Amino acid sequence: MVIFNVLDHHIRRPDADRVIGVLLGNISDETGIVEVRNCFPVPHGEGEQTSMNVDHYKTMVGLHHRLNPDDVVVGWYTTGDFVKRSANLFQKFFRREMNQEPVHLMVGTDLASGAIHINTYYNLLVSLTDNFVHSHFLPLPFDYVTSEHERAAFDVLSTVKDGHSQPLSDLASLERALVRLQETISTLHAHLGDIIAGKAPQNVELGRFLQHTLSMLPSTDVSFETMFSNGTLDTLMLIYLANLTRSHLFLAEKSRDQSA
Repeated sequence: MVIFNVLDHHIRRPDADRVIGVLLGNISDETGIVEVRNCFPVPHGEGEQTSMNVDHYKTMVGLHHRLNPDDVVVGWYTTGDFVKRSANLFQKFFRREMNQEPVHLMVGTDLASGAIHINTYYNLLVSLTDNFVHSHFLPLPFDYVTSEHERAAFDVLSTVKDGHSQPLSDLASLERALVRLQETISTLHAHLGDIIAGKAPQNVELGRFLQHTLSMLPSTDVSFETMFSNGTLDTLMLIYLANLTRSHLFLAEKSRDQSA
């Protein structure tokens, strides 16, 4: 969801060519993996002088720590399709604030290729002479992580093309989830077939994951159709009881008004 926040910041920008902001999350001491959980924009200016509103930055960091005390500043983001010279100044500022190398997230908004290009970098300092240090941005591998409660919103937002989209109904959401599940099972079935036929190498981690997933399924002889039908009947019963309770409360209120 950090990417959507960055794009929202880019759309709402006043007149600037690009926007910058702060990345928040945590850094694993064991693996060194950086997890970006949140972000917020920071006003800045680029022209004859490059500047950033440091007071706004410190205020927002303090407010965020009140809500999420475990999150720290892990880097900064910007929109654009290439690294500008001013990026060294921002990188230097966040390096001083973090006491370590920050992550630089760049979200491309040109859309010339019909897609949004996302890249992450770290800054490598190379001493060429005693008085000259060259700064070079090198790419970092990254991956998207989406929680279960964010998945539905992520799917809807990622399919919007004209800026307008209607929320899916419960039945449509169920249908989409079942189609996605069917596609995943088909892909998994084909991959397992390749492993059995010797066309693909064995994967112990995949086998353990499948065993763990299958062990979570309820052990019952009732068919899926019966369970689904019972669940639907339970839902309809709850709706009926809720409507009945609402009607009783409405009649009781009317009777009290007439008595008064």
